[in-house]
Amino acid sequence: MKFNHIYRHLFLLILASYLIIHSGCKKDFLDKKPDMSFIIPKTLPEFEGLLNNYAVINNTPNFDILCSDEYEFLTLEIWQATNEIVRNSYNWNHTFYQTSTDWVNAYKIIMYANTVITGLEKIEKTPANTIKYGDIKGQAYFLRAHTFFQLAQVFALPYDRSSATTDLGIPLQLEVNPNKPQPRATIAETYHQIIQDLEEAANNFSDNFPLKTTLGSKAAALALLARTHLVMFDYPKAELAAKASLALRGNLLDYNTLVTTSTQAFDVVNPELLFNTTHGDASINFDFYAINYGAYGYTFKTRVNPQLISLYSTNDLRLKLFFFQRDVSSPDLYIKNLYQVSTFSFAPFSGLATDEVHLILAECYARGQKKDEAVAILQKMADHRYPTGSVPTIVATDADEALKLVLLERRKQLVYRGSRWLDVRRLNKTGAAITMSRNVSGTVYSIAPNDKRFALPIPQDEISFSSIKQN
Repeated sequence: MKFNHIYRHLFLLILASYLIIHSGCKKDFLDKKPDMSFIIPKTLPEFEGLLNNYAVINNTPNFDILCSDEYEFLTLEIWQATNEIVRNSYNWNHTFYQTSTDWVNAYKIIMYANTVITGLEKIEKTPANTIKYGDIKGQAYFLRAHTFFQLAQVFALPYDRSSATTDLGIPLQLEVNPNKPQPRATIAETYHQIIQDLEEAANNFSDNFPLKTTLGSKAAALALLARTHLVMFDYPKAELAAKASLALRGNLLDYNTLVTTSTQAFDVVNPELLFNTTHGDASINFDFYAINYGAYGYTFKTRVNPQLISLYSTNDLRLKLFFFQRDVSSPDLYIKNLYQVSTFSFAPFSGLATDEVHLILAECYARGQKKDEAVAILQKMADHRYPTGSVPTIVATDADEALKLVLLERRKQLVYRGSRWLDVRRLNKTGAAITMSRNVSGTVYSIAPNDKRFALPIPQDEISFSSIKQN
């Protein structure tokens, strides 16, 4: 079997980067054989720097949001003229691409994480460096798990207990060895590795790490662990992880304190943020995201799906904080900057936040027949999302009704994060029978429950060089 071409290519890129940084333009360097031990990071500060590369580390795949039904192109002509990846994702066209930024960038992050995990084995852990050592190790395991999870939501079918041991997952690259090919693990093996890495991360992170949300943390690792157990339908474990995460970081932002007329209302110290990532490729996001970038030569191309807008009550603060009306003569609404930092406002937020963790816990309560506990969380959410003095009272007659309210709240709160794609995938496994569809100038496109297209094609470059099986 041939070597993993993309992983090897990324490995050589990182080595080349270190060569350039350390060599400068000295002529004698060109006459010497490179010392490989010199260019591989091998100290805690070097590992820390590698994991602080925001431009690489804090990007996630685009496909989960591009394939959701939360947005619509304004016209047929705009859709037809847009980026090929965006265009084909919009109508769930099962297209085989030669390469994929989502795939390549993800395995670059995994390579960074593996470099650190392997390198730490050669550094002695002492009383003087124990906290920093643990936080760096926790960060590496967290990033690897986070990236494996993101890949599994795009390039593998949803978790299904009855077939998890035979359904194909993703290649689990666990070593810094570009010449060692990795076959596709099963879905069961994929999620086992994700959970194992997250538990390792949580055990190594110090409680107070980090000082910035571009880095992982114990609370973030536990939040992702809760999300992982949720998509695996292991609600008791998801409940435990969500509780543990919220015990460390459980604040909710009071939307009454925000300026509803601002297009960047959330560009504040947001107590809900746990891990700040955005959907990756800038060229795709400029084509897709609805904020007006007229100063950069970009214009509006998409609007928010009116069906999503119809879910909100008229006095819900999110109607004005999440969306805006571009033209008073048109009912169309457009997305504002949400939880992403303003520096990367062209890319929708895809990270981890306490609002999602609260809703994971509420769902676990409802599914565990703890109706009152689920309603209490929903009431807490409403207290922070509606104007003071006009907060609705949340009522559910039984746990099933509470569950419906929780799932509705997920749709209204977790917009443009990729959560809709994740939820449709998993809920259809429980019989939800959700069909996403679009009407494009009279032509209806749809993706039925449990359709094989919920696993996107792996890029042809990877298939050609690694000989793994295509979706």
